[in-house]
Amino acid sequence: MKFEDFSNNNNAPWIIFGLGNPGSKYNNTRHNIGWAILDKINKIHKVKISKNKDYYFSTISLKNSNTITIYPATYINNSGDIVKKIVKKYNSRKIIVVYDDINLQIGRIRIRKNGSAGGHNGMKSIINSIESEDFMRVRVGIGEPKIKSEQISYVLGKFSSEEKTLISKSIDRCIKALEIIIEKGIDEAMNLHNSEQ
Repeated sequence: MKFEDFSNNNNAPWIIFGLGNPGSKYNNTRHNIGWAILDKINKIHKVKISKNKDYYFSTISLKNSNTITIYPATYINNSGDIVKKIVKKYNSRKIIVVYDDINLQIGRIRIRKNGSAGGHNGMKSIINSIESEDFMRVRVGIGEPKIKSEQISYVLGKFSSEEKTLISKSIDRCIKALEIIIEKGIDEAMNLHNSEQ
């Protein structure tokens, strides 16, 4: 069954995937911004995060819509395995993937209806697994390393105290964007947030 064949009606739940790596050593790293955003959403809604074999999850009501948050725990490069499994389980293609982007300045977010992986291995995995680029995504800027060859250590590194202030604002804006997508549609969210500095 192709991704496009799954349900897109009002009864299908929204599913927000936050990309990140499992394990305490990856907590608060740049690559785990997707997990940090889901953590903040779940904290706001005061819901418990449950663990399955290879992912964490919660169920919340976001803007009066049944919404599931998913933390793939197969490491970022294999995120597609979980996305495919969850899409099939809930028969929904109302999915939004939240992840880090080194091509965006810290503090910026970008919302897209579809598109390529843009060099992000987690997104490559998802696109390959569901055989489609037609899903919504919110990219969160983490800035880029001064030396290109240090990209891996950079994305697996932690934010400086100065960066944390900007990232905290990004997380809040990302949550507002997700709420707008669910309540009013992605076009409105793009109009409001893609032009913000």
